[in-house]
Amino acid sequence: MKQPDDLIRLQHIVDFADRAISYTAGLTQEEFTRNEVLQYACVHLLEIIGEAANEITDKTRGQYPDMPWLKMINMRNRLIHGYIDVNMDIVWLTIKDDLPTLTDQVRMIKLKK
Repeated sequence: MKQPDDLIRLQHIVDFADRAISYTAGLTQEEFTRNEVLQYACVHLLEIIGEAANEITDKTRGQYPDMPWLKMINMRNRLIHGYIDVNMDIVWLTIKDDLPTLTDQVRMIKLKK
């Protein structure tokens, strides 16, 4: 089976980040904290983002060294392997503070490819 190329993986990062942003739009952190189903959905979206980043080729990662590739991958690993004590404050801040910038950066990379 053919593996998807980097453009597809980059699109996955944008798509799943956009979903997390959309799912939490208009919510307060307190509302997010009270909604366990939403928390699990957002954690899973972040896991997918990290997995997509992990599958980006070394060539593309090398072309964009300022991208937080390792942070995305490490967050995925932390969420997967440390599932029992995920800090939802960090999940919330990642969605609210990091994902909007990340999607802009990834969209710019896609335009250059």
